[in-house]
Order: sequence, then C-alpha cells, then structure tokens
Amino acid sequence: MAIASDMHGGWHNMNESEKIGNVSNIIGGSAEAIGGVLDATGIGATIGVPLQVVGGLANIVGGLFSTGGDIAEEQKKKQEEQSEINKPDVKAPVEVATAQEAGVVPTVVRQQTAY
Repeated sequence: MAIASDMHGGWHNMNESEKIGNVSNIIGGSAEAIGGVLDATGIGATIGVPLQVVGGLANIVGGLFSTGGDIAEEQKKKQEEQSEINKPDVKAPVEVATAQEAGVVPTVVRQQTAY
C-alpha cells in the first residue's frame, strides 16, 4: 500500500517523519514476509523467526514516525488557519464621487451680460 502511494506522487506530499515511517514500514513488512516464508519451510526457522521480530519492530518504529509526522502536519495546518483568521481585513480605498462630478446634478452656469 505504501509503495503504491509513493509511486502515485504521495512521497512528495510527505514531511520527513512520514517519509522515515513509510520506509521503515516497507522494510518491516518485507522482513516479516521473508521471515514468515523462511519459518514456514522449517529449515529456515532459525533465521525466519528473528527476521519476523525485527520486521515487527521496524513496523512499530515506522508507525511512531508516521503518527508523529501526521501530528506535526495537523499542527501546521492549525497554525495556518489561525494566521488566516488573525489576518486583518484590508480593504482598498474607495473614491466617492459627488453627484455633481458624476453628472447627476445639473450645474448652473451664469452667463455674464454686458452692461
């Protein structure tokens, strides 16, 4: 599952903790699978059982790092949301034209008469 996610661009969206956790989970899962196969043969049980234990420990470490990365990402999102909330509302200045400037009120022009 983790490898498929990585192949479809998921790797680029992860923070460092999530990447470490992901790699650790892949290694742990592989070690457990290989250990299980060796254990099933009976001949390789002396190698298979410890390999399964090491794989399980790697999965635990991977889970801790992945969870830590998720928590850090959530905190980052909350900080970004809070900074958006605290951002002052800046409005562009509005120029108000008077009615006369807008041409709504007619201008009275006096004509000068010659005496």
